[in-house]
Amino acid sequence: CCLFMLTLGLKAGNDVWTLYQAFHETDRNIPVTAADGSTTVYALYAGNLLTYNATTGEVELLSKLTGLSGQGIAAIDYSATTHTLVLVYDDLGIDLLSTRSGEICYLSHLRSAGSGTATFNDLTVTGASAIVATSSGVAVVDLQKQAVWGFFTTPGATSSAALSENGILYAATSTGLKYGALSDNLSDPAAWKMLASLNRISLLTAVGGYISYVNSSSSGTGLWQLSQTAVDSPPITNRLSSQTFTSRWSNGNEAIYTTGGTAALVSVPTTDGATLQVTQT
Repeated sequence: CCLFMLTLGLKAGNDVWTLYQAFHETDRNIPVTAADGSTTVYALYAGNLLTYNATTGEVELLSKLTGLSGQGIAAIDYSATTHTLVLVYDDLGIDLLSTRSGEICYLSHLRSAGSGTATFNDLTVTGASAIVATSSGVAVVDLQKQAVWGFFTTPGATSSAALSENGILYAATSTGLKYGALSDNLSDPAAWKMLASLNRISLLTAVGGYISYVNSSSSGTGLWQLSQTAVDSPPITNRLSSQTFTSRWSNGNEAIYTTGGTAALVSVPTTDGATLQVTQT
């Protein structure tokens, strides 16, 4: 977590008042390095987005007044491939903020998903794709084209988390971990296959092509890894930790899972086919 102090100037009559508002216990911090080498931290706090300039120490609150399209931000994530910060709002509206130009593209398509009753569950970004898991299905957002590539319902189940890796879309649902090839017609329920019949999977994450996930069901709580991502054969699972984590951060090469005062760093295996390396504190 980080502690930011935001200063706002207010004027009442001939007097000028200064409001000091403290922001602490941020939900997500994403450092982004600009072309000139400077670093800006984008921080999500209680549905608000702050930026912190690591060089000048300046803090700015971004809002509808500064160009955002909504309020009540549910999650943020970042694509280094497209230099895009992805913001998903509580109402499933999406802002794509270019960290290079500052331009914002608003996508409203998901607001009508599930007849307007869908709720947000999870956001992951891999390469140039953002995957949004909702109570009625999974959306794939093309960050290069700045458009929703597709919205797919997960048959008879709520999607608590989703992930795209190597052309495969994975969805952790209330009936199990399902997958389907993005090259197939995932609008057809028959295109989805069951990978694991675990109904309490969350925090799907890709690290170096290996997929890890948190299982909170009685059949084996903790942090697990799919040791092979080839879905043509039954997957082999490795238990990385018995701890049930509640949040995670990943840049594709490593991931940090956290819960309370416990954290685990998950990194790429040193040899092909090996188990992901875990350092827990």
